[in-house]
Amino acid sequence: MHSFIRVLLPVAFALSAHAQSSAIRMLTNREALLTITASNTSNVTLRAFHAPPNQFNPILTFRSTGVNNHIDGAAPYLNYRYYYAQYAAPNAFLGDHVVTTNGELIIQPVTHASFVMSWNGKTIYNDPAGSSSLYTAFPKADLILISHDHSDHFVSANINSITNTNTVIVTSLGPYNKMSVQQRGISKLLTYGQSTNAIGITIEAVPAYNGNHPYGTNNAYVLNVGGKRILMTGDCGGPANELRALPNIDYAFICMHSFTFDVATAASVIRDMRPKVVFPYHYGTIGGSPMYDVQMFKNLVGQDRGIEVRLRKWY
Repeated sequence: MHSFIRVLLPVAFALSAHAQSSAIRMLTNREALLTITASNTSNVTLRAFHAPPNQFNPILTFRSTGVNNHIDGAAPYLNYRYYYAQYAAPNAFLGDHVVTTNGELIIQPVTHASFVMSWNGKTIYNDPAGSSSLYTAFPKADLILISHDHSDHFVSANINSITNTNTVIVTSLGPYNKMSVQQRGISKLLTYGQSTNAIGITIEAVPAYNGNHPYGTNNAYVLNVGGKRILMTGDCGGPANELRALPNIDYAFICMHSFTFDVATAASVIRDMRPKVVFPYHYGTIGGSPMYDVQMFKNLVGQDRGIEVRLRKWY
């Protein structure tokens, strides 16, 4: 089934959907609210036109719940935006798409600080904590990143369930000291300023610490994936001057928690860093922390520095 909708707004938008129906509305902050109706439990890929390279690139693949709303936070920074939505394969990897110089990277939130990425047939896990059942549908890991040894970031049994003979683990010292002999045998231990390469990805450990994580015990990581620089902050807190000064970050995952950043500090760090896109994560009620207000975070980041804030489902 095909439907075509063109809406003229302060910036020009059009949406073509190979789904059942679709609509688009400009919000007061100039973001675009897309409503796509598709068969319940089907997979849908949303594409947007990029110039250059003058083609539609995927931006999100999601599982339909019938009527699906998506806010495009990139719209305020563009003069025009065209969208195209179509059904995806039943086994499609879900998540946000990132176009790299060497294939698409797809990022799927799982829970709290845990997410899984797919790139060129490789599967990358970040801090795979929580119930092991969360990971049964994913392929085995080619690369696992572990920031530190707290139970909302490192679960040894999960590591065992997602590894195979080709898995590489990149870790800080705390988890390494708690690993089995077998896990240590496939691990690369990084301290601040050190880097390594695995499955074609360069991984650099950068300082990330706070009052509950002394200096040297928690790694943040900067990945270079096909020319895109991606930061995951682990359990960073405090003034985070090292993170503020990181150059040329394309995608950042910023934590909020009682022991990490409060909302205002997290927003301040991101405004100083100026990534192109930021995902707030690690903001839930784990460990007695209150649920942090990601909408307030988004408001504090603002739009004056060209940073797109993406709010995704982590809980």
